Amino acid sequence: DSAMDDLAINAILQESVSQIIEEDSILVVVCGSKTERCHSFDELHTSTDYSEVQFLYSCDGLDGDSVDSMYACELELTNTLKVATEEKKIRTIVVDSSMGYPMGQIIFKLFSLFANRITMLEEVTTVISVAPDKNDADWRRILINQFRKEIFENEPAFRGQVVFRDTHYAEIELNIASEDEWFVTNFKNIVSNLEKRTGLASEIQNVNGGEKIVSPDYEFSQNFLAS
Repeated sequence: DSAMDDLAINAILQESVSQIIEEDSILVVVCGSKTERCHSFDELHTSTDYSEVQFLYSCDGLDGDSVDSMYACELELTNTLKVATEEKKIRTIVVDSSMGYPMGQIIFKLFSLFANRITMLEEVTTVISVAPDKNDADWRRILINQFRKEIFENEPAFRGQVVFRDTHYAEIELNIASEDEWFVTNFKNIVSNLEKRTGLASEIQNVNGGEKIVSPDYEFSQNFLAS
């Protein structure tokens, strides 16, 4: 990683987490293996106001597509989070840039289980991913959006995607999915603060989501029969 990447990633993590209102809840950080550098650990283990930070390291032996190793990893992570969430629940999940695709699959599957969502996650949850490498930005973006579409229970549910660029056109992509009703305002604040703080140019590429509006008294002006 370049010095620009280090400074930018640290700033992005700080600003993204600082916009989330937490009340006695848990921040979960998902890293790569213990032998890899985890930016999120470096930045967040001492500089966050969360009452507890839980770091999850990728399980050994996930390089292949072994079903047995992925299932064993899922059980291990589930047990770790069950202990961590006995008294508090998870408000925010940060997906570190060192986390690989197989670990992302496992994390998604873990929280796809209804029982885990109910017992482990706060009513309003946010998931954050920073991707300094274009080569794996696509699957990280999809993963964050799947949290919005498949795991979040509440509405509104949003996803914001923004790319930050330096003068040499190096890119860092930030994706955030959240059930926070103030998401759009907070997302704009994150982008604005980061531009001022880092001098990077930003391009908001997508904001998905919203709330279904149901009008019980609404009557259709025309009715169509199925053909």
